[in-house]
Amino acid sequence: MIKLIPNMDSGTRKTPLCKSQQRQIGIAMRKVKHDEFKISHGHFYSSGFIRRGEGIVYFSTSDFRYFPNEAMARFADSFKDYTGKGNHNTTMRNLDELVDTLLTHAEKF
Repeated sequence: MIKLIPNMDSGTRKTPLCKSQQRQIGIAMRKVKHDEFKISHGHFYSSGFIRRGEGIVYFSTSDFRYFPNEAMARFADSFKDYTGKGNHNTTMRNLDELVDTLLTHAEKF
């Protein structure tokens, strides 16, 4: 479960609260069982890829400032597949659980 940082501030640069939220996402996503992992932190959002076996999942959060608890994940064909398959929407708090579920599902096929 990803810890949400309340009262996100805004700015032209990443703020301390933004960096803290991005750290929380990175910590939680690294705990998902994986063989390969890549995360990128943008301007008030995070996204990345996780591979377990042959299954690859792309994940992304919405802008922390305006949509603080929205996220999605989807299957991908590679670590460069940003369009992938259909989106699975979730809360940011449960993003790591959704990614784990999708990877577990991928292992069964």
